[in-house]
Amino acid sequence: MPSSKLPKSLVPASAKKSAKQLPLPLPTAPIIIVTDDELANAWKWIVSEINERPDQCDKYCVYDRKVWENGGNPIPLDTTPGVLTHLARLYLTSQVRYAPLIRDLVNDGRSQNVMLPTGQIDPDIRGVIFDEKRFRHALSEHLAFWTSLATFSKKPTTSKFMCSLPNVQPEDKGPDGLLMAVGSAPSVEIHSVKSSTDNPRPLISSAGFRKSGTASPKKQLDDFWRKANQAFGLIRLGDLVDNVGAYLELTFSQEVRAALLGDCAYNAVVVADDQFSAPDLFEGYERITNDVMKRIATYIGSRNWKEVATETQRIVQEILRGAGVL
Repeated sequence: MPSSKLPKSLVPASAKKSAKQLPLPLPTAPIIIVTDDELANAWKWIVSEINERPDQCDKYCVYDRKVWENGGNPIPLDTTPGVLTHLARLYLTSQVRYAPLIRDLVNDGRSQNVMLPTGQIDPDIRGVIFDEKRFRHALSEHLAFWTSLATFSKKPTTSKFMCSLPNVQPEDKGPDGLLMAVGSAPSVEIHSVKSSTDNPRPLISSAGFRKSGTASPKKQLDDFWRKANQAFGLIRLGDLVDNVGAYLELTFSQEVRAALLGDCAYNAVVVADDQFSAPDLFEGYERITNDVMKRIATYIGSRNWKEVATETQRIVQEILRGAGVL
């Protein structure tokens, strides 16, 4: 009797497997997508180009408008090819999500090749790098990540520091980032990242919060207030403290962990066109903590943010095609 007529229990295993197409095996050899020299140069570029954080406050916060030195003529981000190539390489490095590589780079200047372990792109990442809007939002989180690390690298009192890795996808829930610095005493800075191709003000705070302190969800300052007053997101933030502590080879008691979260600084990071940059965007920040030096606003402006993101996306795709993984 042919195997097709046999009861399923009697069909040989080999016949069952041949009835459907099996997935192809993954390549076993990793593929380099950013060389150690390329990564070292990209890191040196962002550290040398980016301005330091101010050590004084404006009306509502410490307002840190990021500009790029451009040979002594500071400008917002633009579509200069060399700039975009550095951004693309930094994005790919943090997207691979190997934290020890980044930790060693930013703390000790030790660079390594950035590799895809199987020589293939995770489908979740492929979906991001081929979608213009999703990539733009993802790039903003990665840009905030590298900007924060570069800014902290300029602080002379910090011995070691690291930031939680950006989300795998821009839609992922939870905090956008947590930076830990270890010097004379550990400190924590909680990040929220918003990006916009228009005026970002509606994303930063709600009208109700600015007028009366009534917080609404999914707004930067409103959510900071909810964290400070209603324990919003503390479970996930606790996970980030543990993760970043592990990157720095540290562990914390429950008491120390709670103290770090309770005495944290806040950083509202906005990525948008530089024309909208203004300290008054962060009206209401004063409601969150009395310590003004813990109210930080980082504005990463571009001449045209949409163009910067679109062109960076194109270069990311070019790099991956050149490596033979697209």
